[in-house]
Amino acid sequence: MNCPRCNGPLTERTIGPAAVRTCVWCTGTLVRQPQLVGLLTHLAQALGTIDLDAPLPRMGDEGVHLPCPQCGRTMDAFGYMGTNVVTVDRCPDDWLVWADPGELGLMAILHARTTQITDARNAAEKERRDERLRHMALLIDGRRAGRGNIGAALTSDQRRRLTHELGELRRMFELDPD
Repeated sequence: MNCPRCNGPLTERTIGPAAVRTCVWCTGTLVRQPQLVGLLTHLAQALGTIDLDAPLPRMGDEGVHLPCPQCGRTMDAFGYMGTNVVTVDRCPDDWLVWADPGELGLMAILHARTTQITDARNAAEKERRDERLRHMALLIDGRRAGRGNIGAALTSDQRRRLTHELGELRRMFELDPD
């Protein structure tokens, strides 16, 4: 199998969890699409924390459509993650993705940015959810906060509804009853 960019030989190697083929001349990389996320996760972890606002260089293919190294059909070119930062080539028939030199690194940065943003959003959502649970618990039994029995000010119907909602939230988020 030869490189779709420069026709150099592709050699097999392993990067993290992914078996890839790398061109010995141009260092482009061919990876099976199902292994791409694992590969990018591995590379992103090696990057550590990155600056979410740092500008990234654009790496386009300048309109050149490459042949699939396996079947020879023309591969689709698309902006990775819907961006115009990296344009990668993909064979939909063979589930192969070609990344030119440098593109895999930029894809890992984009993947790391997305992971950092998602993790931050999840942490903020968890904090909001936990605060709501704490607030509801205080309303049901105010003695936990040392403010007297706030729950005594509730009607039995309000207390029942709050208790039910608290139970539902705990089940929904698989929390312990404490």
